[in-house]
Amino acid sequence: MVTKFYSLNKIIFIIIIQLFFLQNSYSDIIKKFEILGNDRITNETIIMFSSLNIGDEINENSLNEALKNLYYTDYFKNVELSVTDKTVIIKVTENPIIQSIIIEGIKRDSVYDKIKEITSKSEKYPFKENKINEQIIYLKNILKSNPIRLGMPN
Repeated sequence: MVTKFYSLNKIIFIIIIQLFFLQNSYSDIIKKFEILGNDRITNETIIMFSSLNIGDEINENSLNEALKNLYYTDYFKNVELSVTDKTVIIKVTENPIIQSIIIEGIKRDSVYDKIKEITSKSEKYPFKENKINEQIIYLKNILKSNPIRLGMPN
């Protein structure tokens, strides 16, 4: 009985020691960044979006958080993060950017102004198909609710 108790304590002690050392073996200190795949967005901006800094401890949790932060910006279609020799490698594929939105066929200034107000928020931002589709539905509803103002028959 005492031998089993001693063996159980020994096993628990070994497991705790291994967990302690495994936890520390996967963390490292960031010495530099390498950014790949960016065309329009600067390296500094990508690093800022990731919330990682030189000198920070890097581990699986901080990499996951940085990945979430980068996707949250909507500027990237794909993001890959890895660490090699204390260098954080960030590989990105950028989403296209909406340069401008042209509104044609609206005669009334009040409707045009309302539509321009809505669409101007999308200019110079990343093209995300689901967000554009939501905006199209919203704009169609505005146009349907204003048939007289558009010069359309009742």
